[in-house]
Amino acid sequence: MSAGDAAEPTGTEALAATLREGLGGSGEGVRRSLSLPEDAGDGAVARALVQVLGATSNATLELRPHAEGGSASLPVEPAAEPAVDTSFLGRLGATGPDGIDLASVREVKTLVALVRGGHRRQRHAALGRLDGLLAAGELAGEELRLVRRTLEELRDVSLGPALARAREKLPGGRGRAARAETERLQRTAQRFQDAIARFWEGEGPEPLGAASAEDAATLLLELTQHSGVIAAHVAAVLERSLGDGGDEGSAVRRSVLAQIRFAGDPRLVPALVRVLEGDAPGAVIDAARALSSLRDPRVSPALRSRYGRSVIAAERAALAGALGAHGVPTGREYVRGLLTGEEPDVLRAALEALEDLGGADDVDRVRDLLEHPDEGVAFHAVEALGRIGDGRALGPLAAVLDGGSTTALRAAVEDARHAIAAHLELRGEEAPESPALPLPERVTAVPPSTSAGARFRARRLYVFGWLYHFVGMRRRALRAFARAEELRPDWVGPPLAIGLVHARRSRHAQALAAFRRALAIDRRSVEAAHTTMPFVARAF
Repeated sequence: MSAGDAAEPTGTEALAATLREGLGGSGEGVRRSLSLPEDAGDGAVARALVQVLGATSNATLELRPHAEGGSASLPVEPAAEPAVDTSFLGRLGATGPDGIDLASVREVKTLVALVRGGHRRQRHAALGRLDGLLAAGELAGEELRLVRRTLEELRDVSLGPALARAREKLPGGRGRAARAETERLQRTAQRFQDAIARFWEGEGPEPLGAASAEDAATLLLELTQHSGVIAAHVAAVLERSLGDGGDEGSAVRRSVLAQIRFAGDPRLVPALVRVLEGDAPGAVIDAARALSSLRDPRVSPALRSRYGRSVIAAERAALAGALGAHGVPTGREYVRGLLTGEEPDVLRAALEALEDLGGADDVDRVRDLLEHPDEGVAFHAVEALGRIGDGRALGPLAAVLDGGSTTALRAAVEDARHAIAAHLELRGEEAPESPALPLPERVTAVPPSTSAGARFRARRLYVFGWLYHFVGMRRRALRAFARAEELRPDWVGPPLAIGLVHARRSRHAQALAAFRRALAIDRRSVEAAHTTMPFVARAF
């Protein structure tokens, strides 16, 4: 084709033509476009071309109308080509000549910052790297103290089993306690395996439905550590293969779907994909959340297919967020549009999706929801800002602390501020000037005090809190418990009470934050409270 027949290709079209036809006389310009040195070999140029064009192709995937039956998929907006992130955080784990292999990172402060403020895959990879350094005995002194403090403070339940394995390798009492907990879980898993065998032989009840909430929750969270027998049974529950279609069987299935969210077990992919193919919206949302953490080639096509067929806002938001976790930004603009709505369930789903899809352009939209009357929406807005990691959110988050927020929300703000600080450090950026900076080591509304007077006032507030709760004045009860916790941050009673109040109203996110604080203060007391543990397990 002559030059007069068609316009000269530009941008990615020119790069694609180069890849098809060879460098020819355009080699110097192509190398410059790819930011490669002039003496770069043809092999390096070819690899860079494939990487750039592959990334462009993935970023612009579209779902096509179904050919059969004349039914068309909902329109899916093509994603804009992402800007190249040349910061350390953007290069870490990236392919290409400028990419940095995380396995080569040895600096402990960098790894800790990644665990707190990195993207989803970076957090898991950095935690695995710290686990390896602990196992090899390469940490000592200040490095070991930093890692130990970080592992004890982390409240990110998505890190789940990886965090438990890393804690096992800590020296001293914390490591012994973690190893004892692992041994207890192994014994629980063996009991489940025996019960599963009896069930399939017709000699006992369905084990997950018959087990305590605590045992079922811990087993499912650590599913990757257990045998294929247990995984196959869980898959059978998800696929309704047990022959129990009654209310009890449906309740067990719903509970399992919610609890495997952070299990990350690839053995469940076929069952979860079947749930996506045709099920109730609530089940599809839980399945999408569980699939978001699974790296399997079957996951992304299944998510895209269901996203194209879905017409329910909360469901589409969850599917878009799961696709975002797999690096497919399809649905980003749709999710952004949901933030102007009024339905709390839809807002929560959209904010959760933005944890993987969001960027600096979303800070203004999300921070407007920090004062939403639904505390669950405000809670997810805080978590989304923490994952986006933009320094402009620090001021609004500080205002949440000053505004008399609940203890659960303050804990989420604390985690978000630490995540943002780590994110800024990794990107080599300075935090904006704010009276809330520098970040404190621990966010508390009132400096902790252990005087006799403070203990007495905390105890009185605690008693009054329960009195308020029993007469139905829940807001006043939560304020009393929160004030008691501020006066005595080393007492397990107030955060445990806050968790129970939220859990009894099915506010699991707020309950989870409070229960984590209680477990960090005095795990034995929490586990000894037999009437409390079912609520703790359900929240987790």
